[in-house]
Amino acid sequence: MLNKKIARFLSLLLLLSCAVSHALGSELHLVSTQAIAGDTKWDNLSFEAGSHRLFITHGDRVDVYDTLERKVIGAIPNTLGVHGVALAPELDRGYTSNGLSSTVTVSR
Repeated sequence: MLNKKIARFLSLLLLLSCAVSHALGSELHLVSTQAIAGDTKWDNLSFEAGSHRLFITHGDRVDVYDTLERKVIGAIPNTLGVHGVALAPELDRGYTSNGLSSTVTVSR
């Protein structure tokens, strides 16, 4: 089960790398990989450059991953069916779309 999750995560990273490389017209290469535990499939990633944080949505929460420390530093819980994260750093806010509960979560 964990191997499937790692494979999905690595596949997503590879896909994102290819898309960004194509969009920028430059050569990108894989720098590192990191397995992150979880019992549901991953859905979406959002990156906030100012804080070096990657927001990883899955199931009923968003994991907050510090890309410099290379570890999960927090979570936004109770986001049932979370799909996406919209970040507004100038407002010190983040928003999630929670598909299974038809709600939006506002976090600070």
